Amino acid sequence: MDTITITIAVLSLAVSMLVAGWTIYRDAIQKPKFEVSVAIKSIYQGEHVDGPYVFVEALNMGPLSNRIAVVWMRKSWWDRKIKRDHTIAHINPDYGHYATTDSGARIEVGDRATFVFPYNKEVYLREDGEDTFLNEADGYAEIGVTDGYGRFHWAPKKQFIYLKEKIKTDFL
Repeated sequence: MDTITITIAVLSLAVSMLVAGWTIYRDAIQKPKFEVSVAIKSIYQGEHVDGPYVFVEALNMGPLSNRIAVVWMRKSWWDRKIKRDHTIAHINPDYGHYATTDSGARIEVGDRATFVFPYNKEVYLREDGEDTFLNEADGYAEIGVTDGYGRFHWAPKKQFIYLKEKIKTDFL
């Protein structure tokens, strides 16, 4: 009879240690992940079309809610590792746009933060026809966001390359 009681006590201790370990791992070690995407989109409301705009969106994949800070661009792996060029650029979205999420907003699991940037010729070209964004963005290979823990989450490189090519074809 005593061995059954001891066995049950040891098993319940093992289960409670497993649950406590998982809880610590989930809340303290494992941080939320964001799936980031960048695309050119328009907003359709009935007959009215608003756009196009450049959208950078971050979907919280969990396991916890988190804050989204700002949008960044960084150099390619070759530039960072071989050339030792660790330049990173902060991009300020249009916070006045109704679709833009406030900086520092708490994003629950499954919710999406959206940052909107204008997509027109005046933003990407100067009056003399010389490109400003394109010269700056050519050196950058990735676009992403930072979260409340200071971690970077990057969009797929192919999406950013497509965006730069689309800007060149539309405005040059």
